Amino acid sequence: MRKHIAVIDCAITAPSARSYNKLQSHFKDYFFSYHHAPLAGLETLAVDDLLSAPDGYIIFGSHSDVYLKLDWHAKIVEFIKPKIAQGLPVLGICFGHQLMADAYGLTVDRVPQENYVHGSSVVTLLKNFGHLKTGATFRTGYANNFEVKNLNDQFIHLGRSNVCEYNVIALKNSKYVGIQSHPEAARDFFMLETPLDENSELVTKTMQEGYGFLEAFFEFFKTKKINLNNDAAL
Repeated sequence: MRKHIAVIDCAITAPSARSYNKLQSHFKDYFFSYHHAPLAGLETLAVDDLLSAPDGYIIFGSHSDVYLKLDWHAKIVEFIKPKIAQGLPVLGICFGHQLMADAYGLTVDRVPQENYVHGSSVVTLLKNFGHLKTGATFRTGYANNFEVKNLNDQFIHLGRSNVCEYNVIALKNSKYVGIQSHPEAARDFFMLETPLDENSELVTKTMQEGYGFLEAFFEFFKTKKINLNNDAAL
């Protein structure tokens, strides 16, 4: 039976429909359900309304900012933290990454102007993560005004990018991973957020390598052992 991954979309201007659709079409071994937190809250995550209880969660990005402390921000945190404690795989992307970092006591603040980039960025892994090994590099979409500024002793520094030090982090003794950049980005991301041609070779490469990172995250669904620690990842 396919694993069920609930996608929590945090977009406030237009739903991240193409990124969601690309997940459905590219990762056929998984079933994805869609939930739009800013408009619908989390009511659509009620298990009675779903074919099955989610086996894991992905929290998408947003043009909303963590410092606003909106009601729907708090509801996501209140809902997701127990799921993480239960050992379910959870991936926070961009705003989702910042939201959960803030929830666990990390500092989120503005990106320095010199590091402000829209487009494609290179991520370097600092520890093993699934099939991706220490030192591996991959491209992901990138567009953000805020970033995580520090880690506490609950977190592992899993990867940095050319423009963001804490680009990938993981919560110890859990299956929670946060990434500042956009491995889920579909082609419209590069049209709306960057001057790149959506059909360019760089966009194709960035999408493919971003999906490679998502595959590494999905490997959490293939193991019952929670083994993120100080020395190595999954």
